Order: sequence, then structure tokens, then C-alpha cells
Amino acid sequence: RCNVTAHFNAVVVERLASVGDFVNRGTPIVQLLDTDSTEVSARVQEMDLGSVKQAEEAFFESQNESYPVDLRTIVPVMKSRLRSYETRYVFTKDKAAPGSAGRLRWLSSVPHIPAELVVRRDGLGVFIANQGVAKFVELAGAREGKPAPVTEGLEGCVIVDGRFNVNDGDPIQVSNP
Repeated sequence: RCNVTAHFNAVVVERLASVGDFVNRGTPIVQLLDTDSTEVSARVQEMDLGSVKQAEEAFFESQNESYPVDLRTIVPVMKSRLRSYETRYVFTKDKAAPGSAGRLRWLSSVPHIPAELVVRRDGLGVFIANQGVAKFVELAGAREGKPAPVTEGLEGCVIVDGRFNVNDGDPIQVSNP
């Protein structure tokens, strides 16, 4: 005969012992979920870790809702198969329901070129219009299918239409639709 209480706000997730069961001290009888300290756990690729650390803002998106979050910690153990780290975030305003699946998004202070504008030549980069000539500018840190960071200023307009057919040094004509 006893009363079971928790020193925090919680919800019983699972009952591990039934009424009338004999239990010893320290035997778990219920599994609790702390409703005040919910957090987001997300896997982040090793190459994105620097961007996550320097992010201006981060959001957890779930079921068409966006919840602002702050980075609490990065678990210093890499999952070698995926080359990723576990990051943990705390909600700053509203909270998503515990157990919600979603996506972590963050705003980087470094400008990026959209992935669909990046082309492969000798490396990954973009073509810019430079005095009537197409110039290929390789982007350091660019990866296939991902927005590419722009660490140095691009001088000129980025070529959008015809970027797959143009080569470095080809004459071009800039037109505004």
C-alpha cells in the first residue's frame, strides 16, 4: 500500500505493474513522460554540423506547423554508418505533441545557392554572366542535390536558363523576360 507520485508534471505512458503485484524498492511500476521538458532529437550529417552550430534560427516542422527551437546539445558520438550526430533542441514557445515526427530546419548565416542551379563540370558550381561570356565558378563545399554555400561573393548574374548546355568561355546573350 503506497501512493506513487512524480516530482514533475508527467503522463503515464505504460503501466509495468498491476494492482496487487508485489514489488521491491526500485522496481519500475510505470513509465512516465515528462510533459514540461519535451525536446526534439534530430540526426544531422557531419558536414552540416558547422551550419547547425552557427544557425540564426531553427524550427521543428510537424503536421504543417512550425515550432521555434534552440540547440541544447550535440551528442559527441558519431553514428559511423550514417556519418551523423544526434542533436537535441528545446522548444522556445509552443511545443509539438510528444512523439511527433517532423523535420528540423535552420536558417544559416551563410548565403546559399539553390541546389537546382548547381551544375557539374570539373567540379560543382554555377555559371555566371561576365561581360557577355559564361564563366564557371566552382563552389567549395557544394554537394549534389543540396543548396551550396557561397563563401565568396559572386560577381555577375547567375545563369538560369541554358545552364546545362553552356560551357566555360561560351559567348552568351543576356535577356530579361
